[in-house]
Amino acid sequence: MVYKPFESKYTQFDTHKVNVRPVEFAGNPPSLSVFPEWVWYTPAPVFLWGGLNDVILSGLQQELDIEYYQGVFNTTIFSGFESGGSAFWNHTLWAISRESWVPFKDALLGVTNVDVENHLMVKYGLQEVTIYDPIAIQNDTLISPKTPVITIYAFGVMTNKSTVAFNSAEGVVAHPHVYTQPPMPEIVLLAEKLLEGQTEMGGVAERFKDVRIDGSEYKKYEQKDVRIDGSEYKKHDQ
Repeated sequence: MVYKPFESKYTQFDTHKVNVRPVEFAGNPPSLSVFPEWVWYTPAPVFLWGGLNDVILSGLQQELDIEYYQGVFNTTIFSGFESGGSAFWNHTLWAISRESWVPFKDALLGVTNVDVENHLMVKYGLQEVTIYDPIAIQNDTLISPKTPVITIYAFGVMTNKSTVAFNSAEGVVAHPHVYTQPPMPEIVLLAEKLLEGQTEMGGVAERFKDVRIDGSEYKKYEQKDVRIDGSEYKKHDQ
């Protein structure tokens, strides 16, 4: 049997509006694995703690000509992603077509946010996270040893002061949670080169021209995958 997700009607987006299509599943599929044409990921950490916003996503969408998809599940997938009294991100995965994944991933990993006043640089990293399949849990309602798992991607937050990411050493757990880790040495070094002695964004931009300034401009630079890994974890508190 071939499963096909329903897609909402396309609506035009403007400079600062992101077109995200909600996903519903027809035919009662057994798991997300029956959709190999899509890559599933969570952007929740970078939305909540990394400054990801509509300006960045809209810039990516228009430059790369990509579509964002969003699935909201009845089951709880993650914990700790509450914001403003809403647990929306705990129930949510985003998806993108497999052919769009690499250019999207590379571009998002190329984003740099800078706060000169607080001597803060923010970048995004990438992890593979294995979770219990949310469709399978919706079908069976309970997690058991037979519950299938699926590997998704997660974008984490890397700053010169801390890292917010999942603990890959935990293995598969119900409702995985992100943790605060020490900053990655390469991020600290990059921030020092970028921010040392700077008091305004103009000086930073001269040192590192492909930087997003005050949310008004999206640019990217070539960068290999930034993987998040660390041995010291502290549960992240909002």
